[in-house]
Amino acid sequence: KFFLSRECRYSWLEFAVLSFGGTVGWDGESSPYARDNTSITHLIHDRPSAPQTLKAACEYVQPQWIVDSINAACLLPVERYVPGATLPPHLSPFVD
Repeated sequence: KFFLSRECRYSWLEFAVLSFGGTVGWDGESSPYARDNTSITHLIHDRPSAPQTLKAACEYVQPQWIVDSINAACLLPVERYVPGATLPPHLSPFVD
């Protein structure tokens, strides 16, 4: 269960997550669930640092983690994708 921070462009992230069976919430009235939902597992945060208040049971990652996990066909470890981390090179799955 994912939650997209307000700075994320959520249309393509929502499409990617839903395409692989996840659920997505975001800030706004039309969101299926709120940020304080206790079942959120990953908060997608596209800023240089983590938010001031953190949810203990939730992983904070940058949007590239979603794309890289899709390309790897598994949920990658989150340590390299935390807010503020230097991201690994993003490689296209369509080239050798």
